[in-house]
Amino acid sequence: MTHYTKKYDESGLPGLLEENYHHPKSQLEPYTEQLKELFKKQLPHSVNQAIEMIDKETGIRLKPSACRAFLKKMGMKCRRCGLVPGKAMADEKQRQAQQEFHDNQLQPILDEAKQGKRNVLFVDAAHFVMGAFLGMVWSFVRLLLPSASGRKRHNVLGAYDPITHEAITVTNDTYINQDVFCEFLEKIANAYADSGWPISLVLDNARYQKCQSVTSKAKALNIELLYLPPYSPNLNLIERLWRFVKNRFCIASITTVSILLETVSITASVNSSTISKMRCKA
Repeated sequence: MTHYTKKYDESGLPGLLEENYHHPKSQLEPYTEQLKELFKKQLPHSVNQAIEMIDKETGIRLKPSACRAFLKKMGMKCRRCGLVPGKAMADEKQRQAQQEFHDNQLQPILDEAKQGKRNVLFVDAAHFVMGAFLGMVWSFVRLLLPSASGRKRHNVLGAYDPITHEAITVTNDTYINQDVFCEFLEKIANAYADSGWPISLVLDNARYQKCQSVTSKAKALNIELLYLPPYSPNLNLIERLWRFVKNRFCIASITTVSILLETVSITASVNSSTISKMRCKA
């Protein structure tokens, strides 16, 4: 209080508003840009490795806590690595392809669907396996879960309508092929037979969806197949539905095939309306 009183007597209110706090500067501040370039070329796997790299580059050796604070100050963060398909296009090229597809092909048919002049469905398959997939959970003791004796598989080929928020599915426990997909096209055509409007399916480039028998069947049923750009699951709304279903599986206790089938059916039907709040963006 004495300090502030003396400061006020000397310079008045402006003196009190001055910031005279001590801001210690890091020894590495002059090397910030140099170290940024170094870490862009070679990412450190740990704080200890970063300490060694900084010491070798500048001759300054930090303690782990100081090194961690310096890395965060530069904008770095310990992040889990992610995977992208090895054949994926370069980021900028892919974004451009997705944007062009969205603006020139996808958005126009979605506008028609909103006006009630077209039926648009997003198509994709999901595969559910009757097996143990262990995760992490907060508990007092280690949780032991009974695992299935085999690996039963349940395939779901689905089509999601973003206007009615309904899902049409075909399921089996073998595999999805061109014959199953042709059966699926017939089911979609029958479901929208009374609408009188053209049908467009937005789907990925899976081989069984692009073979001649499928394209011929779609043409015979007056169904347009609109193939997404490669590696563009973000443009397929049904991916959100499968994500919700699989998240439900993470907290479900599934011990028999019948429970597996029931969980898939109930979860898919309940969450098909939930993703209506999502928006398809490039």
